Amino acid sequence: NMEWRPVYRRYHVVFETRYSGQPESEFKDWNSNFYRRSMYLLVDDLPFNSFGMAGIYMPRVGHVTPDASNLGQIIKSEILQDSPDISTLAYEGISIGAAPGMPFANLHLLGRQYTNGAMSNKTNFGFAANLGGNFNYLGLSPMYTFIYTTHEDNTKTEIKALIHDLTLGMQKDPFTVNFNFMYYSKGVEHKTFLNGTYFGLESYTKLWRELYALLTGGFAT
Repeated sequence: NMEWRPVYRRYHVVFETRYSGQPESEFKDWNSNFYRRSMYLLVDDLPFNSFGMAGIYMPRVGHVTPDASNLGQIIKSEILQDSPDISTLAYEGISIGAAPGMPFANLHLLGRQYTNGAMSNKTNFGFAANLGGNFNYLGLSPMYTFIYTTHEDNTKTEIKALIHDLTLGMQKDPFTVNFNFMYYSKGVEHKTFLNGTYFGLESYTKLWRELYALLTGGFAT
């Protein structure tokens, strides 16, 4: 990652990239597996703890976990880009958000889609929103996410994708738990060819210092 603050602390120019290859590969071989993950301008620390950003990035879509094999993450990625790896997905976007106290909200206007840093040949449009809060009582952190995108396939047919995601997080002493419910739908005008629901559970128990016991589970229809 590279971050540049050209004027003042609240202005951030961010460029994130990824190299990949086999451990025994020479460095020159890694260049063929290079792609940009994100590139954007972020202005934060504004009144009411607000921010604005624009560029190429992946907005938050519901509960996020680093586990690439998580069923909920795979479903989101399949709905939005027909691929199971959501870490490769990004959009041209403009976003605003604020967190004046315990509640927070952010809105995202989405443009063309990028996969592995390459611009998709699909004409894409969409928007997303996150509404939630962080409260002292039991460490409650509810959040609702909505995302809607459209794109044209190779036959110029417009395909629409929709996700409603509801997450409830709780924390008490060494225990942290997140409950996740998601409804997803994908189809063309007046016809849905993929829809269903997902229920997920993710819990952490702190055993000692930064050693945790992790329990996760998910079920989808």
